[in-house]
Amino acid sequence: MIVSEISKKGNWVNILFDNNELFKIPYELFVKNNLYVDDEISEDEFFKLKHQTNIYQIRQSSFRYLGLRNHSNNELKIKLLKKGFDKNLIENVIIELTNSGFLNDKIFAENYFQFQIRKKKGKLKIQSELIKKGINREIISEVGKNFDEDFSNESTVYEIGIKKFNSLKQKNNSNIQIKQKLFAHLVNKGFTTDLIGKAISKIMKEDYE
Repeated sequence: MIVSEISKKGNWVNILFDNNELFKIPYELFVKNNLYVDDEISEDEFFKLKHQTNIYQIRQSSFRYLGLRNHSNNELKIKLLKKGFDKNLIENVIIELTNSGFLNDKIFAENYFQFQIRKKKGKLKIQSELIKKGINREIISEVGKNFDEDFSNESTVYEIGIKKFNSLKQKNNSNIQIKQKLFAHLVNKGFTTDLIGKAISKIMKEDYE
C-alpha cells in the first residue's frame, strides 16, 4: 500500500492509499510514525498503525471518563465495551492504567465508603453497591474495617429512624405497622439488624414515655 494523499482535520489525519482505502489516524501518532506521501506501507505496518490507533482511542475515552470522576476497573471496562472497543485491547489499557496509578479499586472503595457514609448509608448497603461496581469482596472487607467506628454510630440510625417514625405516626399507623415499616426502611438503608433493633427500641420507648 502506498500513501497517495494526506490531509489533516482537527486532531486527526486522513491517509488515502493507492487502493482507495482511507485510514484515519490521530495527529500525534501520525507525527510519531513519520508518514509521507509516496511512502510504502506493508500489511504488518498497517496493522500496527490500526492497533496504535485503537489503543489511542481507548486511552482517550478512559481519560475522559476518569476526568469526570473516579471509576472502578469494572465500571470503566463496561463503559468502554459499550462504546464498541475490542475486549482484549480494553484489558490491556485497563492494566496499563492500573499500573500507572490512574485506576485503583482500593482507593475507589475508600472514597466510596467516605462519600456514602456522609449520605448516611449503612455498611451493608455500601458493601452491596461496591459489589455491583465490581470491587473484589476482599478489598471491600479490608477497606470497610477502616470505617467500623462510623458504622457503629447508633445516633445516625436513630436520627434516620426518628424522622421516619414521625412520618409514619402522622399517617395513623398502628404501633406494629410502625415497627414493621421502620425496620424495613432502616434495612433498606443498609444498617445492621443489631443497630436497627437498638434504634427502634429507643424510639418506641421515648414515644411511650
